Amino acid sequence: MWLEPDEWHGNADAGQLQLLSAHPAHRLHSQLNHTALRERYAVAGREPVTIHPQDAQARGIVDGDLVRVWNARGQVLAGAVVTEGSARGDLPA
Repeated sequence: MWLEPDEWHGNADAGQLQLLSAHPAHRLHSQLNHTALRERYAVAGREPVTIHPQDAQARGIVDGDLVRVWNARGQVLAGAVVTEGSARGDLPA
């Protein structure tokens, strides 16, 4: 039997964003986390999260800010990358 998950693309409440987490491109999860490779893409010493400029402006976020991404089940600090390459309403990490 299939059960719809708590978080589902498109079911966020008004004002909420949808976090999308992909497999890291250049490492296996936390392996190689403390290497020069990570320094090439880390933002404010954290994993990057991209955000559309309109979503960022509405929240007072500028490129390079340290941001708290959270919901009722947990939280993480990430470095903001403001880009048109991110769809409105989504937070690809």
